[in-house]
Amino acid sequence: MAGLSGKLNRLVKAADDPELTVYAYRHLGSGLSSTPGRDPGGFGSRVRGIRKQLLPILAEQGVPELLDDSDEQKLASRLFQQASLNLFVHRLQSQKPEDFRAILAENNLLLRAIAVDTIGRRHLHLEHDLIKCLNDPRSEIREVAHIALVRVARGTDFGPIPGSAQSGIARSIEKWQHWLALQNGESPDSLGKGDAIAAAGESGKIDPAKAVNLVLDHGNRELQTALPAVTQLCDELIKAKGDEQMSVLARLRDDKGVDNTDALALAIPKLSAGAAQREARDALAQRLTRMTAKTLRDKLQDDAVEVRRAAALACGRKNATEHIPDLLQLLDDPEVAVIQAARTALKELTGEDFGPTEEAGRRGRTSAAAAWRKWWKEHQDSRK
Repeated sequence: MAGLSGKLNRLVKAADDPELTVYAYRHLGSGLSSTPGRDPGGFGSRVRGIRKQLLPILAEQGVPELLDDSDEQKLASRLFQQASLNLFVHRLQSQKPEDFRAILAENNLLLRAIAVDTIGRRHLHLEHDLIKCLNDPRSEIREVAHIALVRVARGTDFGPIPGSAQSGIARSIEKWQHWLALQNGESPDSLGKGDAIAAAGESGKIDPAKAVNLVLDHGNRELQTALPAVTQLCDELIKAKGDEQMSVLARLRDDKGVDNTDALALAIPKLSAGAAQREARDALAQRLTRMTAKTLRDKLQDDAVEVRRAAALACGRKNATEHIPDLLQLLDDPEVAVIQAARTALKELTGEDFGPTEEAGRRGRTSAAAAWRKWWKEHQDSRK
């Protein structure tokens, strides 16, 4: 297939049609047909024209003989789109910095991710745009934006750490903004000027002393290094097999001590997806049902995704209606898994379900959160 890939790449390059390339990329996996009346640029027909050139190339490889017509179209579509993607990535290497802003506004996840990654690899001075991406609803964009910022900043790193709660993300964004203001200020006094403020993405004046302290103080972003005892318990659970693993899991679920909680949270992402991971998540949720109301509220704001998720489920399991306002806040969590856990708990506590679904986008999540809050505002007095 190596020769086939090369021919496809040459074919797409020969077309030399940037609009066609972007069209094919945006419709990755959706086939080559266009919806009548929704193809103002005529891109669909142009893609089908390219497909006619693709099929003889496929025939040379004997591929269509093994496929029915539907599979043949899907394969032709995928191969063309892969070649288009390669060309798209190549063209990003020569795009002007200002051209990236339009790409960052796209709904397509891969399109945005590749653009953000390219900004970092090219060390483009689009720090303000990358900082905005740290608040993206998709964790994939937040993570690649973080990496890109570290590259552009030549190793400077203010986070956020993976899985941070919204408060942790907000702290990191504040530090990045003040760092950027310092980079753009010729002197401490210039930090109060409009250009530095615009670069930091803020309104009002920036206090130079606060900016310097925020940038130098890493106290709000600990490295989350696990204690040796926690690491040992975590490794014990991961390495155990069968009944032995279930025995270790039961001990971590039932024994007293914060190390057991931390070990479970540390181990869950490292366990293979499946029964073992589900059992570990259930064990952590059961463990948190024994927490006091104050401790459970703290766990709902923990930096670890698995802890926030388990704490939300624990609220539902122990019928902790006093935590409904806290669960409503979790509907704005940056992690989908935490949002879904909050939704599950709210359903158990109220008997209602306003979503969001796991597949919901930013608008769907915002709408669902608003519906939940509206319901709570109307019914909270009757539930006190």
